[in-house]
Amino acid sequence: MIKLIASDIDGTLVGKDHKISPKNLEAIRYAIKKGVHFTIASGRAYEDITPVYKGLGIKCQVIAVNGAQYYDEFGQVITSCLLDKEACIQVCDIFKRENLHFMLYTSKGVFTTMEIDRVKDAFIKRKVAQAGGTYEEAERHFKMNYLPFQTMRYVEDLAEFLKDPIEIYKVEGFDETKAKIDEVRPMIAKIEGVAYLSSFFNNMEVTNSGAQKGTILMQAIQKMGIRPEEVMVIGDGANDLSMFELFENSVAVANAIDEIKEKAKYLVASDEDDGVAEAIYKLIP
Repeated sequence: MIKLIASDIDGTLVGKDHKISPKNLEAIRYAIKKGVHFTIASGRAYEDITPVYKGLGIKCQVIAVNGAQYYDEFGQVITSCLLDKEACIQVCDIFKRENLHFMLYTSKGVFTTMEIDRVKDAFIKRKVAQAGGTYEEAERHFKMNYLPFQTMRYVEDLAEFLKDPIEIYKVEGFDETKAKIDEVRPMIAKIEGVAYLSSFFNNMEVTNSGAQKGTILMQAIQKMGIRPEEVMVIGDGANDLSMFELFENSVAVANAIDEIKEKAKYLVASDEDDGVAEAIYKLIP
């Protein structure tokens, strides 16, 4: 019997309109009514995840920034896995030296040591190269809907800034092309205690080596008294892989990357065709 569902957001729970569809929402409500916990698992920060479901009459648990933190339905942190400050400085120094624009996700908001307008420009171009559409469409969407884009702040001296009490969740670097990511990857690999992955071909997300969606989900269910076989995970991309490796009841949407499809126990419709709803009704009678 499934007692908890963990679903990725972008490319899984929501499609191009960035909203939970009526069919997916109905299925989530059905699962919750059955006593199932619904968890949203994303590379986004917590504050950028909650607007996806708030106001829809559902309570969700949240895995934020690829597994740096796990929140219960009331916004309380169940468990955390934070990036070491010294490792963070090393990552940011490499990104800046190699001219890979980046954002640093923390408990005090999102920061960068690079010129903010150029970081935003690079982020928009990364999105257009990855998902298509126009620069203007992507810029409008981020200005209206993407909290880190709206609240990013500049830090001149990162080492001095990090002397204050602050939690480091993730550093995300991005570019228009995959080439820059490939150049930087061997440098990041030399830093002890970090993990890195690419949600898209032209980004890199660096976290604590233990901050993986699957790892933190396993820690959380142990505290909740839920067994791994009572968990269903749904996803589409590389940052979902750890969940698929640790949990048997894994579901890939039709638009998932090949590696996820190969690991999945079940295949369902795409993000645009309510694949999450199909998965819920398939495994929760």
